[in-house]
Amino acid sequence: MSARLDLIVGCNGAGENSLIEHHVQPMLPRSVFGNAGVIARARWPESPEPDSYEVATIATATRNALIESGRSFMAETEFRTNRNST
Repeated sequence: MSARLDLIVGCNGAGENSLIEHHVQPMLPRSVFGNAGVIARARWPESPEPDSYEVATIATATRNALIESGRSFMAETEFRTNRNST
């Protein structure tokens, strides 16, 4: 079976993480959820807000390692637009 990337995109607060954790991940148990929030909760369970730069760096390294190793994974991101641009 080929590796795959499942990318969930939505606006802020749309429930991307909940969708993955409760619906997508159970259907794809071999896929890793390479999400900064999940990584932060696992590494710093007592700290509600760890250093976001450090978490982003770890998340990027995790996703790069998954790509390099050919493993399937899931990620989420927010879709943003600049309404003031022409």
